[in-house]
Amino acid sequence: MKLKYSSIHGCVNSLNKCTQSCAHDVEITKCTKCKGKQRQNGTARWLLDLGASLHFTCSMDDFIKYEVIKMPILVKTASQPIHIKGKGTVLIQHKVTHNGHTGQHVTCLYPMFYIPEITGRILSIGEFLQQGLHIYGDVQSMVLHRTASSLPLIQCVPTFPGHTIYWLDLHITDMSVSPTVYTVDYTLMHKCFGHPSKDVLCHTKNQTKCFP
Repeated sequence: MKLKYSSIHGCVNSLNKCTQSCAHDVEITKCTKCKGKQRQNGTARWLLDLGASLHFTCSMDDFIKYEVIKMPILVKTASQPIHIKGKGTVLIQHKVTHNGHTGQHVTCLYPMFYIPEITGRILSIGEFLQQGLHIYGDVQSMVLHRTASSLPLIQCVPTFPGHTIYWLDLHITDMSVSPTVYTVDYTLMHKCFGHPSKDVLCHTKNQTKCFP
């Protein structure tokens, strides 16, 4: 199966509270099977949240690349203060339906922030919009796509018809699914540096820090 790949790059205002019941007939925020803290066989459920200003995860296992924030950022919530401990990149594999056809799509999310105290995973609508995506929604789904493109990048759906909370069910994956995510070659560097000559790129490593 050929996977389609996309990369989405770019303070918590609120952590969503919901009172709807899940598939286990328990309030979603209290159900240990649904609230997203644990995942089985690489699967995870992410909440699409209008109130969160950034993407957040509660699990270190989600990251393919991670860096510690030396001074954890304090975030005040209604219940208790929590801290952003780090940030990095998360690679997700999820289903996308377009024109009646459903396929697997791999998306790279950055920046993703790590807060161990939260009990779920959160995708920020505001962050997606700041990164240039557009959103369309109805009772069946919320769809994110790029400007001038009808091809969906991410589709979130409610657990049951009539619910107003939208989720993305996915697989947390690794570099083996899309090994070219971080491939650095001459073409990439040529574009990043504004089309310099090969002679300029030959001297770049000695004149810069962390050049590959």
